[in-house]
Amino acid sequence: MNKKRVIIIGASYGGLHAAKEFNKKDEFEVLVFDKKSFHYLQTEAYDFIANKSNISDITIDIGSYINKLSPNIKFIKQMVLNFCSQTKTIQTSSSSYTFDYLIIATGARTNFPPFIKGLRENSNGVKTLFRALGFKQKFESTIYEYITNNAFEHQRDYNIIIGGAGLSGVEIAAEMAYIIQTDFTRLGIRCLGFNITLVDGADSILPGMDRRIIYATVKRLKSLGIHIKTKSFIKEVSQNELIFNDDNKLPYDFMIFTGGIKAEPIASDKEYKLNKFNQYIVDDFYHIEGEESIFAIGDVAQITNDSQIVPPTAQSAEQSGSVVAQNIIRISKNQQPQKKLPIMRGMFIALGGKYAVGILYDKIVIKGYIAYLIKKVITNFYKVFLKP
Repeated sequence: MNKKRVIIIGASYGGLHAAKEFNKKDEFEVLVFDKKSFHYLQTEAYDFIANKSNISDITIDIGSYINKLSPNIKFIKQMVLNFCSQTKTIQTSSSSYTFDYLIIATGARTNFPPFIKGLRENSNGVKTLFRALGFKQKFESTIYEYITNNAFEHQRDYNIIIGGAGLSGVEIAAEMAYIIQTDFTRLGIRCLGFNITLVDGADSILPGMDRRIIYATVKRLKSLGIHIKTKSFIKEVSQNELIFNDDNKLPYDFMIFTGGIKAEPIASDKEYKLNKFNQYIVDDFYHIEGEESIFAIGDVAQITNDSQIVPPTAQSAEQSGSVVAQNIIRISKNQQPQKKLPIMRGMFIALGGKYAVGILYDKIVIKGYIAYLIKKVITNFYKVFLKP
């Protein structure tokens, strides 16, 4: 029997879910490519920063995970440089491979808009493990400097700015504020000189989310002493202050930027439609423009549902990966592929300590410790899914 070869570029949330669908489907040979040997649980970055978890808790060894699947699925640690739709080949840093089906699941990185002068040079991010680790180390060293030089005799405020009040920005702000409120108190250190400010150009935090979630989140953030500055567009970032479009200035000591993503498409023999975030424009079956055997899933794709853009979450990435793999299997059996756009079953936001806010199926709003437990159950279920 001639096996159909499926190549998956990127061991991301979507890529690994796609690979799992081919488990024990021996009519397929599946090759998963990634330049890294680990899968980074970026949704758990706030726990890592808060010292609730370590690197082993937020990374999954890709090889170990793939090895627990059937022998028809293999992991190849190589960087994919480009693909050719005409010859159906990919080129890696050391070889070339042919494919029958190609799934692009390369994810995204933090988007540092080039029109904001000095942003990349003067802020920190958490979209990659390297940036999350760098942020954690820098944050801890600056906190250490503050408490040793300033805490017992309050000389000046210490200002932390978080640019971007989406999901990541809100979670990190809440966890940092909670650490400062609780840990410093236990140490007997006065921490009144710490200011944490969320800055975003949108009309509110968590743009596009349910109003009930926004209201509950704002209430929690304010209880943690976090300042919220919306409708504020950053023009320039220097080493110690933000300059807004209206030329107002905001001084800071430490800044993290979580304002959006920039997808990582793969070089190719053709030019395909991309949006302003470098995401492939895909159809309802996740095909990239003009291709029947090449798909894009997760953060690297602009996914829409009834003309509404689906937020680039782990949940939508996992579902898109599973759907594409299932449709490839259906096509191999001469069955019609099915349109299955992501269904957001729920959204939970960690808001410091053992407190969260969430919504199930756009109906039931849950707050507090129960929401925190539900979020942990979801996270642990995903980790069990990926553990060898």
